[in-house]
Amino acid sequence: MKIGIAGFGAMGSLFAAKLLEHNNEVVAIDGWDQNVNTLNEKGLTFEDNGETKNYSIKALFPKDVNEKFDLILLFTKAMQLDEMLTNLGDSIDDTLLLVLANGVGNVETIEGHSSRDNIMAGTTLWSSELVGPGSIKASGTGSINLQYLGTSKDAKVAEVVAEMNASGLNVTQSNDVISVIWTKAAFNSVINTYCGILDCSVGQFGTIKDRDFLMDSVLDEISEVAAAEKVEFHKEKVKATLEEQFDPKKSGNHYPSLHQDLSKGRKTEIDFLNGYFAKLGEKHGINVDDNSLLTSIIHAKEDLNELKK
Repeated sequence: MKIGIAGFGAMGSLFAAKLLEHNNEVVAIDGWDQNVNTLNEKGLTFEDNGETKNYSIKALFPKDVNEKFDLILLFTKAMQLDEMLTNLGDSIDDTLLLVLANGVGNVETIEGHSSRDNIMAGTTLWSSELVGPGSIKASGTGSINLQYLGTSKDAKVAEVVAEMNASGLNVTQSNDVISVIWTKAAFNSVINTYCGILDCSVGQFGTIKDRDFLMDSVLDEISEVAAAEKVEFHKEKVKATLEEQFDPKKSGNHYPSLHQDLSKGRKTEIDFLNGYFAKLGEKHGINVDDNSLLTSIIHAKEDLNELKK
């Protein structure tokens, strides 16, 4: 298959390595000059369980893409997704688009550019760390849960899912992707946000004495918001998934993407995590003080990073 990966950071690179390993044609699409140049000159360096591999790969800036794909994987951060789709232009016409990026609201953004018959959406528990331009380090194993939102391309979707599973990406399909996306966003609103604030790994957060209180403070509010929005949401399921990830064999040694963004002085997607739930809660008159406070703390850390530049 010919697959474009838009947003070629830690996660995009991880998926590329697995798809390349299974002999797919993969094109990296990214706006970071140093990353694009390194990928074209030196390829993608992938460290996994102590073994380092290098994959030759073609990399393009979004504005330079003028080819068609069987599938485009969207890992662009939520606040940059609209611009990415605009830059891809005709390349997304009648192309299957799979968004696995963190946050809530991505599907609505894509619908502004493409037919629902072209859209798949979901979540992933794979994790990866961007070591530098063109270089990543994987940690643990993962999975994908997705749903096709259209009706006319079931056969093509089945082909895509089969290829991703053959590449070891562990895909399952859902009939209620909104609930799945909310569940993952709630998961990230706990682990990404707290690890970013506390400067710790997933496993280190799991050792904190008051971790249950910290998790409950976020998830209780999200539960109320979900009920108001009529979205199926199970708090205990999220907590169970979080606790599984504390294991080093899962994601215990991983530093979540929001932590990585803060450590590198980049803007985060907090407004599409805790901030998104806080705004919905305010709309419904629900007390969302904890999610609002955590959003403000992350923005404060972003502001401080700007002062250091």
